[in-house]
Amino acid sequence: METEKKTTTGVMAERLNSASVRYSNSGDPGRLFDISADVTIDRGQVTGFSSGTVADLSGGPVLASFNDYGDRMLHLDIDLSESVPGEHAATTVLEAVTLFMENVGASVRVNPAAFMDV
Repeated sequence: METEKKTTTGVMAERLNSASVRYSNSGDPGRLFDISADVTIDRGQVTGFSSGTVADLSGGPVLASFNDYGDRMLHLDIDLSESVPGEHAATTVLEAVTLFMENVGASVRVNPAAFMDV
């Protein structure tokens, strides 16, 4: 005879107020680098990026790391000793990270309810 288990706690999630979600640009076939970051989303708005990494597409070493805690200041550390394509390596990485952050923001704005309801 199988025993039926019931759990009644009387509590339930009503709404997701904030979350940290790992995003990457792996779905972008035109990307120059593999970029990923933990993105903080609060009530359907991106409020920060942390533990961001920029790596060579071949899975090589991390070329740069970045954080932006919503203070409108990007904290970007680039290892110029590694091979970054192009004559203007720092500018190339900065542009790629900026585009990544814009794309994440646009993705969240398209469907903010996904981060507001459980």
